[in-house]
This record gives sequence, structure tokens and C-alpha cells, in this order.
Amino acid sequence: MNDEYYRWKAEKLHRYLEDRADRLDETCMLCEKKSARRSHTRFSYDTPWDDEPQDKLFCSDDCADTYMYEEPWVYFWCEPCEREICEQNPLNGWHIQYRDYGYERVCLSCYKDLILENGVERDKLESGHIPGMFFDWGNT
Repeated sequence: MNDEYYRWKAEKLHRYLEDRADRLDETCMLCEKKSARRSHTRFSYDTPWDDEPQDKLFCSDDCADTYMYEEPWVYFWCEPCEREICEQNPLNGWHIQYRDYGYERVCLSCYKDLILENGVERDKLESGHIPGMFFDWGNT
């Protein structure tokens, strides 16, 4: 037995231990058959006003992408706050939680800050369209 054999054996053991350390005791959120992996965990927010992200555990990138970017739980990336947020959520009555601002989607929290900082575009006001969610006193 030579050094190459021992090096190969050590690398094989190292790969096995790395793979074992990556496995979690939870199952995948989508397929619910395989064990979730630490390297495929996604951190996302259910609403734009959440302070702490939710851990979404998956077994592969394919399961994560299917869960995160297909109906009904579609998530989007908000550039100003750099967070991945659910587009619609039952916690807020399935209202859309983003607005188009310029060429990008921004969450409602960032949209509020942008509107307060920059104001509303004049052409939208003149056409009678005020962007945002506005309710009367009787509609809570």
C-alpha cells in the first residue's frame, strides 16, 4: 500500500463526513421523503414587516426552486432591503406584498419608505391612480 491509496481513502472519508454533517434531522419541505440539507436551506420572510427570517429546509436546489418560485408560495427578491419575501401570504389575506417601483419589485415596507422619501410620480396622480393599499374607515 502506498501513499496514494491512503490519500484516496482519507479523501473518501472526508467527503463522507462532509456529506453526513450537511444532513439535518428534518425532512424536505417539498418532497417530505428525503432528509433536508444544511447547504440547501433558504432564509425567507413571510411578510415585509417580519424581523426574523423563516428557515425553509430542502433536500436539493430543485426542491427549493420549485417550492420558492412556483404557485402558490412564490417568493421575490426585494433589492432595497436585500430579502426574499413571499409574494402573497394568508397572514395578510393573500394581498400582494410588493409594488413595482421603477424597474424592480420592492416589498411594501420599502415601498412605503420610498414613497415617503421621494413622493409619488405626478403622472400617476394626474391619471387618478394613487399606488398603494388604501382603505376607508369601514374596511378594516
